Amino acid sequence: MQGKYTLTVTGTMDCAHALPDMPEGHKCRAMHGHHYTVSLEVSGTPDGTGIIVDYYDLSAELQRHLARFDHKTINDEVDFPPTTERLCEHFAESIRLPSNAMVAAVTIDVTPGHSCRFEPSHE
Repeated sequence: MQGKYTLTVTGTMDCAHALPDMPEGHKCRAMHGHHYTVSLEVSGTPDGTGIIVDYYDLSAELQRHLARFDHKTINDEVDFPPTTERLCEHFAESIRLPSNAMVAAVTIDVTPGHSCRFEPSHE
C-alpha cells in the first residue's frame, strides 16, 4: 500500500522572552513568559525494523532541545529575534534524525488559540 507516515511527539517549556523589535508600547516588547507546547512531526520510510524513528529516541531528541530554553530567557540563548516563527525554524534545523527520516513540521502553541507551524522545504 502506498502512503506517507508521520510521527508526532510533543513537549513543553516554560520560558521568558522580549521582542525588542516590536513597536514602542507593544506588550510583547517587554519581558514576558509563556508555557510553550512544541510538537515535532517527522516523516520518512520505515527501516528494517518497521519504524521510522523510535518514539523514545524522538522524544529524547525533542526534550534535549526544549531543555536548552526551559526556565530561561530565550533572548540569552539565541542570536536571533526570539519570535515563535524563528523558534519553529530553529527547532526544525536543530533536530537530528536518522537518514530515513526528516522533520515534516514544527508547531509551537504560545497561548490558547495562538500557534505557529513551520514546514521546512526539503529541496
